[in-house]
Amino acid sequence: MATPLFVENQSEWDFYFCTIEDKPASIMLDLALIHTIPVAEKTEFIQVMIDLNFPNEHGLTNPAEAEILYIMEDHLAEHISATLGGIYAGRNTTGGQRIFYFYCNSSIDYRRIVDEAFEGFSTHAYTCKAQKDPDWSFYSQFLYPSPLEYQSILNRRVIDSLKKEGDDLSLPRDIEHYLYFPTRELREAFEEKAIAENFQVISRSYDPDDTENPFGLVIVREDKIDPQTMDEIVMLLVLKAAEEKGEYDGWGTGLAIAS
Repeated sequence: MATPLFVENQSEWDFYFCTIEDKPASIMLDLALIHTIPVAEKTEFIQVMIDLNFPNEHGLTNPAEAEILYIMEDHLAEHISATLGGIYAGRNTTGGQRIFYFYCNSSIDYRRIVDEAFEGFSTHAYTCKAQKDPDWSFYSQFLYPSPLEYQSILNRRVIDSLKKEGDDLSLPRDIEHYLYFPTRELREAFEEKAIAENFQVISRSYDPDDTENPFGLVIVREDKIDPQTMDEIVMLLVLKAAEEKGEYDGWGTGLAIAS
């Protein structure tokens, strides 16, 4: 997936997959905006919906159509930024549509402005609408990933980093997982559940300066490291840790390179 050309240095664009109204969806957004919203002067929320000409069987983007969509995206984001002071917050692809979301200073003449951005792009049908969203609730409640979806993003980043280092992802290896709990008793209760799932405890720690979750735990198990497997493992550990009021804090492993 290409990164939009207009992304600024302080942005943090990434994507994740989810289900919306029982349909597969791919959401791409600027994660960094969560630290600055709401932006007081940008209360006008504009959505631009493009119909895909050749969606795949899941209603998502077909690679053959992706390049023209990226070009349209760049034109749209640059023009709305220049004319309406728009911040491009993200996009959602689902059900044969790609929908772009902007928070702007104004929505005056927004339909004309969208038409101007798409001059020369007669290949795709599109519509647009505007509404007030002063709290940026659409961004925080719809676009922004849930904790599990965010962890899936982090999983993919680690896996991509390993691939760049030449890792053979088909090779199972020991994977360490890091967790923290508010009490020793809750940590012990989680340990029992982890051991039942064939994890081994390799270390425990205590941080007296941590007033929320001072009791640390590192567990390990040999697993494959493809994205689907890691998402399933992490979801299991996140949910079981939550049952004991604990916090999952990621995973790590060494390179596995075929000889």
